[in-house]
Amino acid sequence: MAELWSNTAGSMGTTTIAKVNKLIRRFVPKGTDIGKLSNKAIARIQHWINNYPRRIFGYLSSNQFAPIPL
Repeated sequence: MAELWSNTAGSMGTTTIAKVNKLIRRFVPKGTDIGKLSNKAIARIQHWINNYPRRIFGYLSSNQFAPIPL
C-alpha cells in the first residue's frame, strides 16, 4: 500500500489532515497499532474515506470529483 505524505504549507493543509484523521478515528481508536490491522481492514477504511461526500467538492466524494486512473 502506498504511503501518503503531506507538506502542509498553511493552515488549510493542516485542517484537511486533521479532518481525515478524524475520519480514520471512526474505525481505528487512538492508541491502536495500525501495523496490526489487516490489509483488508485498511482497504475498507480507504474505500470508505474516498467515497465519503465532502462539502468542499459540492457533496461529491473524492472518487466522484476527481477520478484518477492508476
